[in-house]
Amino acid sequence: MGLAFGSLMAHSISKGISVLPVVIEQCYLHEARNKLVRVALESRADYVFFMDDDLVFPPDALERLVAHDKDIIGPVYCQRNPPHITLGNPLDADVHFGLGKMNYIPGGLMLMKIRIFSKMKPPWFKFKWRSDKATKDNPDGTIGEDVGFCWHAREKGFEVWCDYDLSYECTHLGESHIRLQRPSHERL
Repeated sequence: MGLAFGSLMAHSISKGISVLPVVIEQCYLHEARNKLVRVALESRADYVFFMDDDLVFPPDALERLVAHDKDIIGPVYCQRNPPHITLGNPLDADVHFGLGKMNYIPGGLMLMKIRIFSKMKPPWFKFKWRSDKATKDNPDGTIGEDVGFCWHAREKGFEVWCDYDLSYECTHLGESHIRLQRPSHERL
């Protein structure tokens, strides 16, 4: 874990947020996410918070996400490699600041209330292939573990949210360090 992890931990503890850091080394991302949920359930945690090691984010990210009191929340950010598309799918494409309801968000910096997992059967995170989701860029219709999780959670009545203000402060490390660009117009 890098500097962003250490800074986030120190800041969260200084703000009275009790954290149990768990590092799971697993080559399959969906299995790592499921293991972390099981640890959180066994520990009687209130939340599960994913922090992927290829993201850079501000030290107060966890504090800000907890303060929103949402079922599932996180920032959107750009894909690591070209074409650097924004990961996530808004329900209202006109929202660019504050909070916005989402169809799904990426899992790299995602906060979830633990109660969600008692309403869903494991494995909560899994890769899927859906031919109806096939596109030119995704001919097999691959559905990532984070997208499938968000869809399933929404089917169970949970809301998925994006903190757009946090999104503009996150960088996804990859071939190039890409950050989502804030729209040129400011809030009215």
